[in-house]
Amino acid sequence: MIYANGTPVADIPDNAAFYRDFAPGTYRFTVQPYGSPNKKADTVQLVPGTQTYLEVQWIPTWEEGYSTGGRHSFFVVNMSPQMAQDWLPALILIRQP
Repeated sequence: MIYANGTPVADIPDNAAFYRDFAPGTYRFTVQPYGSPNKKADTVQLVPGTQTYLEVQWIPTWEEGYSTGGRHSFFVVNMSPQMAQDWLPALILIRQP
């Protein structure tokens, strides 16, 4: 489950993508913890007329500043527009209400 400012946004399976139109503002994106719990969030400022790409990655916790040894957890991270454009065609589009 992906959250924006603590509110559930989408339950997204592996290798899937979805689009969501948000009102302009500052949003804190998190993902449901699995593996080592963490409070890491990706905070972004959404501006009218722009697109922001985020991805959920299974990352060693030490790469995100947690000292939990060799454990992993899911994190929400920014994705460059160039990488997103290359990656999106390989994903399944999930339609959100």
